[in-house]
Amino acid sequence: MTLEQAYKMVEKMDEVLNSDILNDEEYTSVAKRRFKLMEQIGLEEQRQKKLMVYSPNHLSDWERGFLDSFVIQGHKCHYITKKQKAILHVIGGFEPFQYSGYVFKFIKNALLVEKIAEKSFLEEI
Repeated sequence: MTLEQAYKMVEKMDEVLNSDILNDEEYTSVAKRRFKLMEQIGLEEQRQKKLMVYSPNHLSDWERGFLDSFVIQGHKCHYITKKQKAILHVIGGFEPFQYSGYVFKFIKNALLVEKIAEKSFLEEI
């Protein structure tokens, strides 16, 4: 399901919820499904934003190893030195960038490494 289809489904659910044709159980059931769908839409929008982030090309083996060292540690937040920050700026600039299925973001003297979901959150629906 695409985001557009998901939003159309939410509109249809809203129409049904606003009508007087549902009993209490049906209303609760539709409201729960709508809430879950809106949650999935939000997660999918975040995933798509992460996929739009700059991806550096032509990385050397050393640069790939340097970035992999942050991924392998498994932490989401890494406190980095000035030298590490300078190297990361050379690799990806001053904006967030993606590498190997992860988004690297700078927050003051820390590096945030977030995994990008491989599958769409709307595939399950």
